[in-house]
Amino acid sequence: MKASGINGQLELSGDLLLIKREGILAKAAFFGKGEKAVKVDALSSVEFKQAGWLSRGFIHFVFPGSKTLGGNVDAASKNENAVIFSKKQQADFEALHGELLQRMSR
Repeated sequence: MKASGINGQLELSGDLLLIKREGILAKAAFFGKGEKAVKVDALSSVEFKQAGWLSRGFIHFVFPGSKTLGGNVDAASKNENAVIFSKKQQADFEALHGELLQRMSR
């Protein structure tokens, strides 16, 4: 399962969540940092904010040792464990979020 956002991409592969930074904007925002892999069972929470018609949404992952988020899109744009998305991209992120919640509850 995959979702592509404004500043990164997510891929749910087996028991791993991959956070990727492909594309010029994503690489510039995170100084060329590559891929991050997090085991789904290591996630302690997932914060999801829906996009509006004029605003962007985000998904943020919390696990031991990760930085907390201030709760808004500006903070998410600077957090390496968050990906921002538009209203057009939201359906893929909602599906991935739902699947993650199911896996985390097992």
